[in-house]
Amino acid sequence: MEGDFIPQQALEKIEQIDAADLVVGILANLDKESVTTVHEALRTLRGDLRIVILLGDASSVQDHGGSASSGKGPQLTFVPWPPIGADTSGTPMQSISTAYLSLFAAGRRLGAQAGCIIASKLEAVTPQWVYHLMQPVLETGFDLAVPYYARRKFEGLLNVSIISPLIRYLYGKRIQNPLGPDLGFSRALFEMLGGSDGNTHRIHPLASLAPVAICDNLRVCQVHVGPRILPPTDWTNISSLLVQALGSVFLAMERNAACWQKTRGSIPVSGFGEPLAASHEAATIDVNRLLNSFQLGNRDLQEIWGLVLPPAALLELRKLARAERCAFLQPDRILETAAGTGIVTRAVHRAAPRARIVATDINPAMLKFAECELRSDQVSFQRADAQDLPFDEGSFDLVLCQFGVMFFPDKVLAHQEARRVLRPNGRYLLITFNWLEFNPVAKAAQDAVGALFGHPFDYMERGPFCYADPARIKHDLLAAGFTNAEVETMELSSRVNASDATQGLVFGSPLRSEIERQDPFSLDRAAEVVAQELMLWDGKDAPMSAHVVTARTFVGR
Repeated sequence: MEGDFIPQQALEKIEQIDAADLVVGILANLDKESVTTVHEALRTLRGDLRIVILLGDASSVQDHGGSASSGKGPQLTFVPWPPIGADTSGTPMQSISTAYLSLFAAGRRLGAQAGCIIASKLEAVTPQWVYHLMQPVLETGFDLAVPYYARRKFEGLLNVSIISPLIRYLYGKRIQNPLGPDLGFSRALFEMLGGSDGNTHRIHPLASLAPVAICDNLRVCQVHVGPRILPPTDWTNISSLLVQALGSVFLAMERNAACWQKTRGSIPVSGFGEPLAASHEAATIDVNRLLNSFQLGNRDLQEIWGLVLPPAALLELRKLARAERCAFLQPDRILETAAGTGIVTRAVHRAAPRARIVATDINPAMLKFAECELRSDQVSFQRADAQDLPFDEGSFDLVLCQFGVMFFPDKVLAHQEARRVLRPNGRYLLITFNWLEFNPVAKAAQDAVGALFGHPFDYMERGPFCYADPARIKHDLLAAGFTNAEVETMELSSRVNASDATQGLVFGSPLRSEIERQDPFSLDRAAEVVAQELMLWDGKDAPMSAHVVTARTFVGR
């Protein structure tokens, strides 16, 4: 019975009302000013409409016009309605589902010709967007008006990446927000959703609205509204969120299979209102936990993945698992310090081809080589000292330094410069070696050179492996002004080619200068003893260990 869905307090009030042309449910927790704006927008609708407003705090507008209005124009009646909250099961999506079913039931009981639901808090509630949400249904014969929100970067990712494309491909309509939740709808639509079919209530009404309208050849449009004020996402409960949000979408997909199997191509739907731009405040997105879970799954779940995924998909997942971390951070502007000959620059450009990259180093000869190796309008090379960067504050989304920070004379100063040129909530990504004993090839090379000169040789500890203490790294980053620093130790392996490793270590690294300082004519002899020592590893996988450090300065909205 539809009365079972209507809260008792509201049902008593509704039974006192003769009938209504339009039912408006305000589920969002709007302030008094926003509710008054909705009130005023409804008065601009044409004709002597009887409008019933279902509102959590009906008394909030009583002082602005009473429970009803007389004379020409729309007549407004307010009915108290409970706000959305956790139901007895404690599941938010079920609570929202119940609220929508209750509003549909109230509309049917009042014999309303149309309905409207305002379920979001928008940055600016204006009479225009409230009017546009209802005007297509009331005046131009549309059956469903869905919102077209102004969206910031990273907002609505579930909708943008899964729900909207799925509705487009299945049902052939290009709808930005097919699940609303702010909606205008005709009586024909909510009658369809309020049938006696027991399966109807298994599917969340928001997941059913657009598919039902499209499959029954009803008219669908979208209305430009402003950006939503979204509640904070509980990223620790993302699996439950996916089940709640997508479970009903897939149920609706299964139920409407006979409809979407006939779809060929897609077309846009009619739009109302002017597009609105969202402000570009910085979004706080932390992908580290997601990345760690993905890497763990890639390592431990290959056998299970192989049961459900084709070989080509598994191959792509393995490639993705080896991708540079910056590919997952989605930066627009990247600064690389200590870029050297551009090995990392080229990898970053491949991983994030749309990002603008500025690669810097204090050595112009290395930069010249790097520039010759990579020609792209997205990448520029510039001589710069990481301790005195020639860039304005807030210029970059990501500052990246791989195996360079160990050689900065003043590491805290370099960190301070990175923080200065980062935008609010930007990221500082460092990669530095772990202790020397966890990198046996480098240690073997140092031991061989020490044996050649007949005394301990500690260059590696003083140079490339001098910044291996996680506690010191975190201390320096906090001293530089970062409010969050995470150090993840990576244990990898590399197949050793003794000849190549010897050339790189003895002739192509700062170790060369240390050897020449001991004896300017000893390079060839040093290469011989290092090569002999590294032959023990030739053709074998040698352990390597490094720290991946991510630092941020969180700035709240």
